[in-house]
Amino acid sequence: MLSREKTTVSVLAPAKLNLHLDITGIRADGYHELISLFQMISLYDELTVSCESGKHAIETEGFGRIPRERNLAYKAAAAFKQAVGITAGVRIRARKNIPVGAGLGGGSSDAAAVLRALNDVYDTPLSDEELARLGRDLGSDVGFFLNCACAIVTGRGESIFPVRPRLDLEYLVVVPGFSINTTEAYAWFDGWPSPAPYRSVSPAELISLYTSTPPNRWPFFNSFLPVILHRYPEMDSLLCDLKAAGDEYVGLSGSGSAFFAVRPLTASSPKVKQRLTGTYTKVIKALPLSAPSKIIPLHID
Repeated sequence: MLSREKTTVSVLAPAKLNLHLDITGIRADGYHELISLFQMISLYDELTVSCESGKHAIETEGFGRIPRERNLAYKAAAAFKQAVGITAGVRIRARKNIPVGAGLGGGSSDAAAVLRALNDVYDTPLSDEELARLGRDLGSDVGFFLNCACAIVTGRGESIFPVRPRLDLEYLVVVPGFSINTTEAYAWFDGWPSPAPYRSVSPAELISLYTSTPPNRWPFFNSFLPVILHRYPEMDSLLCDLKAAGDEYVGLSGSGSAFFAVRPLTASSPKVKQRLTGTYTKVIKALPLSAPSKIIPLHID
């Protein structure tokens, strides 16, 4: 059995954008089949993970009103303790900067960060494959955050194909003043009567178009978009505001509520961000990441 007297590490948990999200059907296990292009961006939750041998409980702070049974960071700590046979207590303190219910993957990223932090504290008792297995059991997107900064993700999220990220782009992420529950969004999608107005793009095409063409030529889409615009018609103005700013590609991340705009790094315009900030709850300029964030040891007593 592994033990530590007390160790604290800090880790950044980055957000992601779905540059493309095609829901292609429902699997026999009830999950939705998808093809998506994920990109981590420089928007982070900041987590501090402490382990204390004199305690046994898992404690969480800073997660707002997220109940324990839905808190993926809590579930990740519990899963790690069970997998490795640890009885020590774990305390997770969070500074949440990624909006909840925005389609930016904050909960899944927090879970991946906790797994990586605990594995580091206990001198990597779990291999990358074992961590990935724990991640898959926690949620569809957790495996991506454990793996790489940019990837084609297929299936229910378990098949991850790393892609070299484009670092010549920047992203403007705009979050309205409300959140969207992902489970409800999938139910809305399943009940949507209209056929998808998009042409499917294969994973090979996605990689080729992403790596070699400017964003204004991307045929990417998000299957949730018509459903979300129908449920929240006020979001159409947000979409129009971003398109009117002259950005080369505008999309919805995940099931929303966040939209994002893509432009070449050299075409940055601070006036666009200033104008949108006066209208929407959160406007964030972010850069693509080339690798998941590193763990920072704070102290070991």
